[in-house]
Amino acid sequence: MSFQFVKTHLYKTHAPESQQVDPSEPMDFVNVWEERVKANEYFNVPADQKARHQGILDVLRRV
Repeated sequence: MSFQFVKTHLYKTHAPESQQVDPSEPMDFVNVWEERVKANEYFNVPADQKARHQGILDVLRRV
């Protein structure tokens, strides 16, 4: 898990309205990490980082 900048007032100040997130709405972290794992396939991500991201996704799916 990480700090969610999109949930802060600073993000709302600097992000276009179409990208703003309601801080009271829950986030789907499984979806966030699924997208990150998919993105790893398109970018030159080191194997250890790919494995770490997949591991996080696996844990989230079990919870």
